[in-house]
Amino acid sequence: MRMNDRNVLQAILEGHGSNQRELSRTTELSLGAVNNSIKALMAEGYINDSHLPTPKATKAKKNGTVKNAVILAAGQGLRLLPINRDIPKGLIKIGNEPLIERLICQLHSVGVTDITIVLGYMMERYEYLEDKYGVNLIVNNDYEQYNNLYSLRCVEQLLGNTYIVPCDLYFQENPFHFFELDSWYMAQREEAIGTTLRVLRSGEIEVVDATEKGNVIVGLSYLSQATAIEARKNLLALTAQNKNGNEYWEAIITSGKRMIIEARYAKSGDAFHVNTYEDLRQLDFANEQLENDATITIQKCFGVTLKDIDDFLPLKNGLTNRSLRFTVNGQKYIIRIPGEGTENYINRVREGKIYEMLRGKGICTDLTYFDAVKGFKITPYIDNVRPCDETNPEDVRRCMTIARKFHDLKLSLGGEPLDIFNTIQHFEDLWEGKESGFADYNETKKHCMAMKKYVEKHHREAVLSHQDCTPDNFILYPDGKGGEKAEFIDWECGCDADPLLDVASFVSYRKNDRNYIEMAIDAYFPEGCLDEDRLLIYCYISLWGLYISVWCEYKKMLGERIGQYMLTAYYYAKTYYRIFESEYKRIFRKPYDES
Repeated sequence: MRMNDRNVLQAILEGHGSNQRELSRTTELSLGAVNNSIKALMAEGYINDSHLPTPKATKAKKNGTVKNAVILAAGQGLRLLPINRDIPKGLIKIGNEPLIERLICQLHSVGVTDITIVLGYMMERYEYLEDKYGVNLIVNNDYEQYNNLYSLRCVEQLLGNTYIVPCDLYFQENPFHFFELDSWYMAQREEAIGTTLRVLRSGEIEVVDATEKGNVIVGLSYLSQATAIEARKNLLALTAQNKNGNEYWEAIITSGKRMIIEARYAKSGDAFHVNTYEDLRQLDFANEQLENDATITIQKCFGVTLKDIDDFLPLKNGLTNRSLRFTVNGQKYIIRIPGEGTENYINRVREGKIYEMLRGKGICTDLTYFDAVKGFKITPYIDNVRPCDETNPEDVRRCMTIARKFHDLKLSLGGEPLDIFNTIQHFEDLWEGKESGFADYNETKKHCMAMKKYVEKHHREAVLSHQDCTPDNFILYPDGKGGEKAEFIDWECGCDADPLLDVASFVSYRKNDRNYIEMAIDAYFPEGCLDEDRLLIYCYISLWGLYISVWCEYKKMLGERIGQYMLTAYYYAKTYYRIFESEYKRIFRKPYDES
């Protein structure tokens, strides 16, 4: 049944079909489209000459009785930054009513009381719903690692005559019904660039490139019993052996460049996807949840009110920072918001001191504002910025050149320099007795710690170092002279240390590429690198890998999503103590002896 025909028949079965004008208002179709659908429905035997439902239509209505609903509420809602630091997205309130409660009540009003909510991030905040509404709660333990395809995997046995409901939707009118005549996926008539789905005139949905115009997606969906059989098959295949972790659940209803179900349009001006801070502000400007530590900090910095701040846009999330772009008085800025648990290993007073030491030295953009208590940083936003492309030798050369320039300033915070061996032990202690997830961790740690004798003999004078010297922490942008300027950003881990630790950390993000590592070392030492220094860098690559893997395991224990980064770091810990030992033997013609 075509989309328009289905909508007209649904309206007739619900008692909205006294005349074609009423059907036109109800379905938001033109009179001509309604007349065409009536003719098609008569031809197919769903309505008689009086436009009344036939037994065939009544049977379709009975078979389409909605059985249940699944609400997807496991995600972290990172695009809602900074709100998502305090509350999960499903509990954001519109008019003092949490989004998820409104959806539950709308489902109840059409007789759908069998509701399962899939939880993950801040799952405990949703627990009260079980008592208040009698819903079923299921936890997606993989929510940190995988997208919501795996949330649906948790409830695959429930699918069939089922609404699939993202928890961050707001409908002024109830979008649910006692029955549905066929499967559908909801979109808006409005079009935009980057939506990836386009509704054709026939109601079919095609996948389009993000650079093309498509329909704004709502995401509410209904799967009939027949569609659910195929969708469940696809779901099991896609999630077998933990594959396709980056896919969204819509993959199970997509075949090639088309969805296997048709569209349903949301009513004009009725459906809102509360996906970002700006979405919430546009929907409910007086919402008290718009005020939080981050927005209060911005107001304090610039002496403005919330209404003077525009264009909130979440940017890339790192492991220690979440970044949000905004506009004040026509100027763009970035506020960097500290991640969970960072207070255990970042000294914010020291970080502020580093930024003051670097002010005016051309190493990084000067701060507009810094909060040494909460860790918020505000800097001007630079247009046309790109991160270092570590596959580009010229980018690597530029980054290593600015790193060397910075180290040669020989700045110092004073006090005890960083001891990488003690740092590794510090983060392992934060595990509070828990075991590493790596089966051979103790063996790897033993080999890494054995390099201490070489490090102590050959280390360089400690100077102010970055200590998170990843390619992502270098940015490049037009210098106004036809070239590019490089900057070194995000100094929260900075401390006095052997500067070659920065070189080691820079090269530790591309797995199994020895040539790349040697290229970066040579870029840092244009005058040529001594064998002793090269061996020292090998030691530091191994120790840095162990440090990062230990730190990642700690972050994972806090509930943060880590992914491939931890595996790559551990690979370096294991690989480069072996390379150090092999190269030491080749250069000095004897095995390395730690004693």
